[in-house]
Amino acid sequence: MTEYEYITHQQSLTAFASTITRDWEDACDVVQDVFAECLRLNIKPNREYLFRSVRNRSLNVIRSRNRLQRMLEKLNDFVQVLKQVISTSAETGIIEDVLNLPDHHKEVVLLRIHSGLTVTEVASVLGIPEGTVKSRLNTALKILRKRLENRNND
Repeated sequence: MTEYEYITHQQSLTAFASTITRDWEDACDVVQDVFAECLRLNIKPNREYLFRSVRNRSLNVIRSRNRLQRMLEKLNDFVQVLKQVISTSAETGIIEDVLNLPDHHKEVVLLRIHSGLTVTEVASVLGIPEGTVKSRLNTALKILRKRLENRNND
C-alpha cells in the first residue's frame, strides 16, 4: 500500500467511520488501524475491503464503548452502595461485613474503594485479570447488599 492510496481513501473512510462511531477521533483511529494492518500483513486492499474493514472496526469500537459504559455504570452503582453502606456503618455494622468477606473479595473491595485504585490497577497489584477483579467486586457487592437487607429486615 502506498502513501497515495492512503491519502486517496483516508478522508472518505474517516467520514464513513465517523457516521458509525459518532466520534471523529475514534473514526481516525479506526482508519489508521485498518491501514496499519494492511501494511503489517502486506495486503493490497481494494476499496470494498477498506470500507468493510472500517465498518467492522467501527462497530467493534461501539461494542467496546457500550461494554465500558455498562461496566462504569455497575462500578458507579457499587461505589454508591458502598458509600451508603459506609455512611450507615456505625449503626449497621457494615464495616464488619466488609472485613468478614472472603479474603479474595475483601482485598479487591479495599483496594478499589478504600484505596481508590482503578480496576486495572487492582488487577496489576493482585496479578489477576481485570475480569476477575470485576467479578469479585460484583460478588462482594451482592454479599454486602444481602447482608444489609437481612439487617434491615431484622
